[in-house]
Amino acid sequence: MTNAYDKVYLERARTVLGSMLEYSVYDLNEDLSDFFEHFISSGLAKRFGKGDFQLIAGKSGVELARMVVEMRGDEVCHKPPTCLVGRSR
Repeated sequence: MTNAYDKVYLERARTVLGSMLEYSVYDLNEDLSDFFEHFISSGLAKRFGKGDFQLIAGKSGVELARMVVEMRGDEVCHKPPTCLVGRSR
């Protein structure tokens, strides 16, 4: 079986995805299910799943969350993340 990610990028991919979801819920006050549906329908989830390095290594979770918001046609909020290191509440 072929993996989508080289082992070198696996932890980075996990961190980016987790940070994206954390920022969207805690800082943008998004509903998690709705936000994730937009992530999927935007096409970003497919690119992420295929190991697109522009998303995995080139974007932070915050930047990725803002891309989802922008792609669904909403105004992008540039609020800084409240949790920068470690785990969320």
